Amino acid sequence: MKTLKAESIIKTMIVAIFMVLGTCMSANAQQTNNNQNVRQRMSREQLAEVQANHIAKAIGLDEALTKKYVATYCDYQKELWNIGPRLKRNSNMEERFDRSRKIIDIREKYYHKYKEFLTDEQVQKAFNEERRVMHHMKQKTKGGKMKGRARRG
Repeated sequence: MKTLKAESIIKTMIVAIFMVLGTCMSANAQQTNNNQNVRQRMSREQLAEVQANHIAKAIGLDEALTKKYVATYCDYQKELWNIGPRLKRNSNMEERFDRSRKIIDIREKYYHKYKEFLTDEQVQKAFNEERRVMHHMKQKTKGGKMKGRARRG
């Protein structure tokens, strides 16, 4: 009799331990997923700042120029966002031309702003690096590895 009671108590304890472990593992998995979502979902303002800092580092700006560049780049991105989303392929060609002109006007405006504190070479490097970063992000959002690009090595 005593052994049956002891076995029953041990079985109950084992089941309880597994239930507690299962609950802990489930809660931990949910917390990990939430942390990943928070990390992945930066605001576009935060993303623009990260991009600007990356570009500034890539072109070798010092701390003072980096601060100016980041502020100017973020303003530049905000103006581009105000144009609105990219138009569909079947959109009216005149609307597409109009949007392209707006983008060119903004790029030219900020080219002149950048020239106030960067050299011609730094401005060119910044625009090239921005294009490279945007291309990289576009490829990354399509999923997987970059397509159509030869490996170096």
